[in-house]
Amino acid sequence: MSITDLAKPEFWQQLLSSDFNRGYIAGLGLVIALLVFLFIIKIIVKIVFRTHRCSSIPVPCADGDLIISRDAVENAARQVLATFPQLSVRRIQLYCRGKNYSMTLFTTFAPDEKGGLPELADKVKPKMTETLRRVFGIDSMKTIRFQVEELGKGDLEKAAADTVTVKEPARPMEKSDGNASASARF
Repeated sequence: MSITDLAKPEFWQQLLSSDFNRGYIAGLGLVIALLVFLFIIKIIVKIVFRTHRCSSIPVPCADGDLIISRDAVENAARQVLATFPQLSVRRIQLYCRGKNYSMTLFTTFAPDEKGGLPELADKVKPKMTETLRRVFGIDSMKTIRFQVEELGKGDLEKAAADTVTVKEPARPMEKSDGNASASARF
C-alpha cells in the first residue's frame, strides 16, 4: 500500500465496509475533534486570563475609584526598601491578572552576615504590603516577586558561613550478595 492509494475511493469503500471499521473511524474522529476543541478552549482561556503589565492600580471607594499610579507605588516601595541596604532596586513593574495585582522588584542583592535573600524577602514582603495598604488602601496586591539581576559586592564569605559544607562525598554502598532484592541494594 502506498500513499497514493489513500486518494482512491476504492480504498475508503473497502475501509468503511464493516461496522467495526466505521465505529473505529467514528471514535477516532471524535477523539481528534475533542482534542481540537480543548486546544481552542485553552487558547481562549490563556487570552482572557493572561497577566499583563499595568500602569495604575484602582482602589475602590464609596464615591468612585481612586487610581494609584505606578510611579506612586514605586516611590512607596523604594521608601520601604531604603531600610534594607542589602537590596538595590533597579526597576519595579506592576502586573495585573483580573482584579489581582502583583509587583516584580528587579534588584541587585549584596549578601551580608544577616542572612540571604529568602530571609530578607520574608521581612520585606509583609512590610511592603502593609505600607501599600496603610498609605494607599491597596488590598489587591497579591504577590511581590524579587528578580535578582546582579549580585552586588557583599560579603559572600560571611553569608556562606551559615551554610553546611560537605568535606568528602558520600561513598557508595558495598556490594551485597546476589540474592538480595534490587530495592535492598539501593
